[in-house]
Amino acid sequence: MESQIIATVPIKTTLKAFCKDGEVYSAISDKGEISLSIPSNLSCYLISEHKPLDSNRLFRTKLALLIEGKSSIDFKVISEKLVLELINLAMSEEEIIDANSDQVVDNILTLTIETGEASMVVSGE
Repeated sequence: MESQIIATVPIKTTLKAFCKDGEVYSAISDKGEISLSIPSNLSCYLISEHKPLDSNRLFRTKLALLIEGKSSIDFKVISEKLVLELINLAMSEEEIIDANSDQVVDNILTLTIETGEASMVVSGE
């Protein structure tokens, strides 16, 4: 069974899920709703890739989900559809913290689940 991860993005964004089956699932949106299909009940983590409006550099942001009051990078989608809040990405390079200039945003962005269900993955699952 597949699950849909749905979110809203403020700028052209690629959303990628790196999953335990070794696959990388991705979806692209110019702005607005983004929908990513992944296998249900499979351990994954999410990143977003985008270029701020004032930059030609592509930045990657690791995303976490707020599950049972805790921030979790690794998760499994249990429901058919998981709707997340707005992915509030930096619109200008000035807003990005990237101390070592590797184009990976230093802060993890934690998202709230609006509808649907996901579970945290304990290391080794």
